[in-house]
Amino acid sequence: GRITLTLIGGGVLMILAVGLPLGIGRARRPESRTLQVATSFAHVLSSVPTLVWAFVLLVTAVAFFGVAPNYSLLDGAGPGEATLIYAAPIIALALGDGTLSDVIRHVRSETEKELRQTYVRALRARQAPVFRHVWRGIVGPVFSVISNKIAYLMSGTVVVEYVFGFPGLAYQIYNSIESTPKGYD
Repeated sequence: GRITLTLIGGGVLMILAVGLPLGIGRARRPESRTLQVATSFAHVLSSVPTLVWAFVLLVTAVAFFGVAPNYSLLDGAGPGEATLIYAAPIIALALGDGTLSDVIRHVRSETEKELRQTYVRALRARQAPVFRHVWRGIVGPVFSVISNKIAYLMSGTVVVEYVFGFPGLAYQIYNSIESTPKGYD
């Protein structure tokens, strides 16, 4: 369970680290060409399935480092090396299956809605900090989107754990299904 939770937690953190700034930035500056390109690029990357990302990152790691990131490499690895071993599966999990796109889109939508509120105009008129108040309005919807996407991340974890050889909960579930006797006659 610890490996699966680490992968899902890392994926959620990466999704939030990319999705929040892009969504909020696009809502605050919709005319910014840089943010438009970055958001479009994130949507394209997020449309690729988790399995494809896992294989691309696996092949890339082998090409650049000469070794495939695998759970067996964690024995005797320091914290920096362990982070690198976990990086490829977490990136594949975060980018795959559209979760990042959904977070960006929802954050942008909720931020735009909050910025149109009357209290925000009043804060701006008083030259008070706006973001702290807007943040409170978008935390709930962002949490809701992430909690709804946990099932997608869990299904992606099955793929990522299998491709990278991580013996997590999802990997064990897959192996137990595969080892179930066939033909119930």
